[in-house]
Amino acid sequence: MSCRIALTSLLLLASCPLVGLAQPDSDFYLVPKTVPEFWRAARFELRTGSYERAAERIKGLLALNPDEKTLFDLAENPPVGGESGVTQFLKLRNIPRWNVNDKLNGEAKENVEKLISQVTTAVNNELKSEVRINRFIKALVGEQEESAYAIKELRRSGKAVVPLLCSILSNKPDDETRNAIFQAIPQLGDDTIPGFVAYLSIAEQPDQVELISCFQKRGDFREMVSRVQSDPVPTLLYLWGNPNSAATVKNAALRGATLWTLKDPTLSAKPEMRTAVGQLTAVAKGFLEGKPNPGSPTGNDMGTPTYQVWMPEGKTVKEVALSKSATFEYYGLRYARWVLELEPDNAAAQEIFLSIAIEGQANRTGGTLPLSKTAPQLNSVLSTASYSLLTSLLEDAMRNKKTAITLAVVRTLGERAELRAGKSEEIRVDGEKTKFRPSVLVKALDYPDPRVKFAAADALLKIPGEPTHGRTDEIMKLLMATLAADPPAGAKQKALYADPDPVRGNGISTVLQQSGYQTEVVNTGRELMKRIQQSTDVDFVVIDRHIVDPMLTDLLPQLRADLTAKTLPLFVVASAEGITPVNKLTALARLATIVAFQDLPDAPYREWPRNEAELRELRLLNNQMVAAVLGRYEAQVKRMTTMVQQAGFTLDDQTRNRISYLTLQTIPFVTLDSFAQNLLLEERLDAIKLLPPGVSDELAGQKIAQIRPRIATDETPSKPETENILNLMRTTNEAESALLADRLPRMNATWDSFWSKETPRLPAIVGVRHPDIEMAVARKIRGYNRVHVLPAVFTPAGLSEELVQLIDPKAPMVSPEERRDQAATAMNWFRKMARGEVLGYRVMQAEAQIRHALNSDELALIAIDTIVRMPSKTGQQDLATIATSDTRPAPIRIAAAEGLIRSVQTYGKFVTPEQIDALVVIAKTTEDADVKAKLNSVIGVLKPDAKVTGGLLKTYTPDLSAAPMKEKGPDPKEDPKDPEKKEPDPKEKM
Repeated sequence: MSCRIALTSLLLLASCPLVGLAQPDSDFYLVPKTVPEFWRAARFELRTGSYERAAERIKGLLALNPDEKTLFDLAENPPVGGESGVTQFLKLRNIPRWNVNDKLNGEAKENVEKLISQVTTAVNNELKSEVRINRFIKALVGEQEESAYAIKELRRSGKAVVPLLCSILSNKPDDETRNAIFQAIPQLGDDTIPGFVAYLSIAEQPDQVELISCFQKRGDFREMVSRVQSDPVPTLLYLWGNPNSAATVKNAALRGATLWTLKDPTLSAKPEMRTAVGQLTAVAKGFLEGKPNPGSPTGNDMGTPTYQVWMPEGKTVKEVALSKSATFEYYGLRYARWVLELEPDNAAAQEIFLSIAIEGQANRTGGTLPLSKTAPQLNSVLSTASYSLLTSLLEDAMRNKKTAITLAVVRTLGERAELRAGKSEEIRVDGEKTKFRPSVLVKALDYPDPRVKFAAADALLKIPGEPTHGRTDEIMKLLMATLAADPPAGAKQKALYADPDPVRGNGISTVLQQSGYQTEVVNTGRELMKRIQQSTDVDFVVIDRHIVDPMLTDLLPQLRADLTAKTLPLFVVASAEGITPVNKLTALARLATIVAFQDLPDAPYREWPRNEAELRELRLLNNQMVAAVLGRYEAQVKRMTTMVQQAGFTLDDQTRNRISYLTLQTIPFVTLDSFAQNLLLEERLDAIKLLPPGVSDELAGQKIAQIRPRIATDETPSKPETENILNLMRTTNEAESALLADRLPRMNATWDSFWSKETPRLPAIVGVRHPDIEMAVARKIRGYNRVHVLPAVFTPAGLSEELVQLIDPKAPMVSPEERRDQAATAMNWFRKMARGEVLGYRVMQAEAQIRHALNSDELALIAIDTIVRMPSKTGQQDLATIATSDTRPAPIRIAAAEGLIRSVQTYGKFVTPEQIDALVVIAKTTEDADVKAKLNSVIGVLKPDAKVTGGLLKTYTPDLSAAPMKEKGPDPKEDPKDPEKKEPDPKEKM
C-alpha cells in the first residue's frame, strides 16, 4: 500500500514539474494585479486549455498599459520554466479559437496582435538602446566570459551597434578598447557589414588597415561583393589610388581588391584599367547602366520598394532608406566623385557624373522642368561645361535613349546658342567631299521624345544667322503643330481612340474619361493619322482591333514610321466580334448622365447651383426652386424609365431603384440639400436597397459616402440581356450626339463624378477579357515598341497600370501646362520671324495657326503683333472681329484695333463692309473710353464720312460750367534751385 502511494506521488511529480516546482496552483486563482502576474496567469490558463480565461488575462494585462521596460523584462525574464524572447508571444497566434462567441473571439485575437506588437516594439527598442549597447561595448574589455556574453548581446542588437562603434573608433580610444572592438567586428552579424564598409572611407588610416583585416577574417567575406551596400572593392580602389593614403593602407587596399575580385588591377590587359582611376570609372559607369545588384528591398515608401544604404555622417555613419534609383544614384555619384578627386579633368568621369546626376534629378521631379528651376547648382555645372563634354554627353544619351539627359543637354546648348551645335560637319574621305554629318541638334530633332524635338527646334532657332541645317520646313511644321495644340485652361491629357463602330467607341471613350483623360474618337485609320498630324496634343492612342482604312496590320507600321506618331504609347483593344457591352449598371449610369442634360417636355434643362456662391446668385423664390427640383427629378426618372423599357428591359424593383439613385447623382448635393432634402433620404434608401445581400445590415448605419462604392455590380450578362444593353448603349449614343455643345463640359464633369477617387458614387467597372483574342492581337503587335494589348472592356486601374509600363518615369507624358508653355514659345518664334529677327523661315506657312492663336487670351497680344506684319487678308478680318467683340478683354481689343489700322495702312483694306458697319455701331455703344477711342480711329481709316463727322459735331456739347484745370508748376523736389543763383531783387521783380 505504501509503495503504491509513493509510486503515485512520483508520477504526479513527473507529470506536473512546472506547477509543482514553480508556483502552487492556488496562486493562479488569486486575482492578478501586475503585468508579470497577469502573464503567469494567462500561461497557466493556456496550459490547462482554458482559452476564454487566458483571453481575459491578456485583456487585463493590456488594460494596465505596460511600458516598454516592463514588456522587455516580460520577454527576457519569463516565469520559471518558460521560454524567453518574443517567440512565446508569437505562439499565441496558434490558438485556433479563443471564445465560442464570434465577437469575443475577434476581440481576443485583436488583443493578441496588440500584445505581440507592443512586446516586439519594446524588445526592438531596448536592443537598439544606446545605453544598453554602450554598456556591452564597455564589457568587451572584461574577462573572457564577460566579453563573449557582450559580443552575443551586441549581435542581438544587430546593425544598431555600427554607428556607436564607428564613433568610438573615430574618437581614438585606448588601445585595449580599440583592439577589443576589432576583435568583435568579425563576430558581429552580416547586417553590420554595409555600415562598416561605409565607414572604411572616413576611418583613420591605421583603422582602415584593421577594418580590411576584419573583413577578411569573416567567414562570409566572399559574399560581401554580391551586393552594392556591402561591396568594399570600390572603397579599396579609392584608398589604393589616393595619394594621401599611407603605404600600409595602399598595400592593404590593393591586396584586398585583388582578394575579392580574384584579379590584380595592376596586371589588367587594358592599360587604362591598371589604375584606380580607370577601375573606379568602370564601377561608376556600371551604376549609370543599372548593372550592380542592390539586393532585396527591405521596405517600401508610398508603394515604392526601398533599400537600406549606409553613408558617412561626420565621424560616424547613418542608415537611410532609398529607392532603387536613388540607391544607384548615390553610389554612382560617390564613385564618380572619387575619380574626380584623383583626377579632376577626367572627361569620362565628368560625363558619368553628369549623366547620373541628371537622371537622378529627373527621377525625383519627373524630368519635365528645366534644371535651372529644379537643380540650379547642377544646371550651373552643365551650363559652364566644355562644348566637347556636352556633345559627347548628348551623343551617348541619344544613342542609349536616355531622354532626361538628352533634354537637359539640348536645352543647355540652346541657352548658349552654340553655333557649332547647329552646323553640319563635312566628312571627307581621301581628300574628297562625300557628305555632311548632321549636327547634334539636328540629330536631336529626330529623337522620338516630343519634348526633345521641341527643345531641339527651339535651340536651332536661337542660333544666330541663316540656318544651314536644311530642316527649316520640319521646324516650321513642328511649331505650327505645337501652336495648334495649345490647350484651354483646365484641359486634361488627351487620348485618341479609333474604332469603326460608334457604339463600341462610345463605351471605350467612357472608360477613358473615367480614367481622367480627355478623349477624341475617330472611325478610321486614315482619320487617326490625319488627326495626329494636325497638332501635337495627343498623349496616347487606343485602337480597336477591328479598325479599317487601313486595317490594323497595315496601320501599325505607318504609326511607328511616322515621326510624330512613333513616340506615342499605343494600345490595341482585343474586342470580340460585334460589340462587347459594358455592364447594365454602367449603361444606366451613362444614360442618366445624358438625360440630365436633355431638354425634357415636362421640365426644361437648367443649370443647378453647385456651390454656395451659385446658390446665393439665385433669383427664384424657395418654393419655385423646390418645385423645379422635384419636377426635374420626376421628369428625368420618367424619361429614363421609358428608354430602359424601349431597350427591352423588364422594369423590376432593382431597375427602378437604380434609375432613381442614378438620377439623384446628376443633381448637385447643394441643390438637393437646400431645396429637396426628402430626395437625399430617397437616395440613401435606394443605395441601401442596391447593396449586395448580407451587406445592407453591415452598412445600414454608415454614411452615404461609404455605402455608394459597395453597391452591387452585375454578373456577366446573358445573351438576351446583352442585346438589351447594346440597344440601350445605341439609344444613349444617339441622345448624346444630339446634346448642345455648351452642355458637354458639365455633362462630362457629372459623368466623371460617378467614379471620383475621393467620393465614388458607383463601384469600379469590371473588365471583360477574351484570352484567345488577346493572344491573337499580341502576335500582331509583336516587334513594335510601346504597344500593349487591352481587354475588350478594361478598367481605369488597368489602363493606369499599362501606361506605367509604357512610359519612362524620367520622361512622363506632356502635361497641358507644358503644352501651353510650348505654344507660347512657338508663337514668340513666329513673331520674331515676322519681324525679320529670325531669317530663313517662311512665316506665312503658319498663317492658319497664328490666326487660331488670336482666340487665346494668353497668346492674343503676341499673335496680333505677328499677324499685322503679314499680308494676310483673313488675318486683317480677324483683327476687326476681335476689335468689335465685347467678350474679349479691353487690352486685346485695343491691340487688335491698333493692329487693324497698321495692317490697313501697310497692305490695304481687306475688311468686309459688314465688319465696317459693325465697327460703327459698336463704337457708339461701347462704354470703355479707351476702346471707343481706338474704334473711332479705325473708322476714320476705313470709312471717313463728312456727313458722319458733321452729325457728331452737332451732338457735341461741352460742359462749360466745369472749372478750368490749373497748370501745375514744377515740383520743387524735382527741380531744385541752383544754390549759386542769387534771389532777384524785389525792384527787379516789379
